[in-house]
Amino acid sequence: MVFRRLKVPNPGLLGSMFFTGMMNVMGYYPSFTIGMVAFTSNMLIGVMLGRHINRNGISRIRKILKYVVLQTIGIGLC
Repeated sequence: MVFRRLKVPNPGLLGSMFFTGMMNVMGYYPSFTIGMVAFTSNMLIGVMLGRHINRNGISRIRKILKYVVLQTIGIGLC
């Protein structure tokens, strides 16, 4: 509800991810194996993000591609 009020894109998904992350930081881990849940949620995130890709988006991605690659390499070296 907070993310919806802040007009964050995809508030249902990002809000639940934020809440789960905060629970993990506080030390509350799920008591069940999360393998299938993680796989399913990754698939759903891919579908949600894939819906927004169009020709405009691809042209914007091409413009920032070299910066993304540099950042990824930088993170890998740390």
